[in-house]
Amino acid sequence: MVRLGDHATWPWLRGHGQSGRHARLRPGSPRHLCQRWVGPDPDGHHSDRVAEVAAGRANSLGLRTASAFGLFAAAFFLIHAGLRIGSSGPLLHIGGLRDEWGEVAYLAAQVAGQALQIGGIVGLCLWAVGLSLIGIQTRIFPLALLALVVFPVIRLVTGTLGPLGLLPGSDLLWVLSIAAIPGTMLWCLVLGLVLLRRGIQSAVGPRLDPAAADGA
Repeated sequence: MVRLGDHATWPWLRGHGQSGRHARLRPGSPRHLCQRWVGPDPDGHHSDRVAEVAAGRANSLGLRTASAFGLFAAAFFLIHAGLRIGSSGPLLHIGGLRDEWGEVAYLAAQVAGQALQIGGIVGLCLWAVGLSLIGIQTRIFPLALLALVVFPVIRLVTGTLGPLGLLPGSDLLWVLSIAAIPGTMLWCLVLGLVLLRRGIQSAVGPRLDPAAADGA
C-alpha cells in the first residue's frame, strides 16, 4: 500500500516538512524561478511569496491591499469583456421576440457593462497607486514608472469626484482627464517592460550573491 508519508514514493513532497525559509526547492519549479526573480531578502534568505519582495521595508497589509485591487480590476474587466462579447446573440433573440423586450435588454446590458468598466478602471487606478506608493517606500521600481503614476491618480480623481460635481469645469482639467486615459495604459506598459526585463535578467544568469561578491 502506498503511504503518503513515503518520500521515496512522493519525491515532490521532499522539503515540505521543513520551514519555508530553509526548504530546498526543485530547480526549474515555479517557486524556484520566482525566487530567482525576486532575489534574496535583506536577511540573505529567499522570499517565498511576491508579498515578501519588500519584506522588512513595507507592511504586508499594503501589499495585499494593492494586490486585491488588481485582482478586482482584472475580474471586472474580464466579466465586462464576456458581457460585451457574449450578449449580442441573446439580445438579438430577445429583440426578435418583441421589440420592447430587446430595447430593455439592450439598456440593461449597457448599464451593467458600464458599471463593470467603471469598477475595473477604479480598481486598476487604485492598484497602480498602491504599487507606486510601495515602490516609493521600498525603491523596487524605477523613477520613470513612479512618475507615470500621476496619470492613474488624475483618472481616479476625475472619475470619482467629477460625476459628483466636486471638480471645477475647466478646459485644463478636461485635457488632463483625456490625457490620463492613454497615460494609465502607458503606466501598465512600462510596468510590464520592467517586469519582463527583470525576468530576462534572471533567466540569463543567476543573481550575484552579495556575500560572495564581498568575499571576492
